[in-house]
Amino acid sequence: MPNSSTHRPYIGVSGQKPDSHAVRMIMQRIRENGEEPVFLDRHAPVADVVARCDGIVIAGNDFDIDPSEYGQEALPTTKIDADQSRSQFERALVDAALEKKIPLMGICAGMQRINLSGSPQERGSLHQHVEGKDQREAHANGHDSSLPLDSPYETITLEPDSLVHQLAGADTIQENSMHHQAIDKVRKGLRVTAWADNGLAEAIEQEKDGPFADQLVLGVQWHPEFYASKISANLFAHFTEKSREFAQHKTTERPSPVESVLAAGPRSDAVHSVADDGVVALGARAQAHADLALS
Repeated sequence: MPNSSTHRPYIGVSGQKPDSHAVRMIMQRIRENGEEPVFLDRHAPVADVVARCDGIVIAGNDFDIDPSEYGQEALPTTKIDADQSRSQFERALVDAALEKKIPLMGICAGMQRINLSGSPQERGSLHQHVEGKDQREAHANGHDSSLPLDSPYETITLEPDSLVHQLAGADTIQENSMHHQAIDKVRKGLRVTAWADNGLAEAIEQEKDGPFADQLVLGVQWHPEFYASKISANLFAHFTEKSREFAQHKTTERPSPVESVLAAGPRSDAVHSVADDGVVALGARAQAHADLALS
């Protein structure tokens, strides 16, 4: 039977660091929809994290996923993080979230992380570098590089029968998509539901009759946290609502935050310091809004 607890949903955000600009903006968007996000400690046991969370967001990053995960050697253009702790954590986190049917949203490289989940037979692959189609180079060379992050400089076409089309209420949107890697082969159970003019995948969702049909699985290549178009606000509203529904129908009691996550795995100094400043680390319920200035 559903959990009778009156706990509000815990929405976990995994990112490079809790005070990064993108993470702070993601947290702000969740707060605008009435819930308090938590920043996930990458050193915490994943089983405890998924037992606690009712929704999970995988943020973008400033490095590339190791191509050995999809059977390729790194190209000179591929930038792999020397510290693989975040990649290892998020790989296990996404697999566990899919297994537990927790609402899951990936942004930019977070979408790529979702696409690389599962067994070798299930996971998709990436274009390590799309020659001549590098959105980062296009932004620098073909646009004013001083444009703010909410500038809609990419035209994206949405599949008619998709969630993103429903949330946008339009066939095309203008968004802030910046990346040099992109989805190649799509993970089993997912489908591409938005395309850039250059043919690159801009969104993925669960297949309607696939293994994740009764779960929200959504990845977008653009950065909805910066609100370049109407769909971005609707994405966060929909994701937050699905997290509430998941919390209401949870059939197991949620363990306490200290026992399940913070005490089970070491907290980084970054999580300590930012939690004290009012950005929410897992287990803290700070009310102050985060500083939204560029880090």
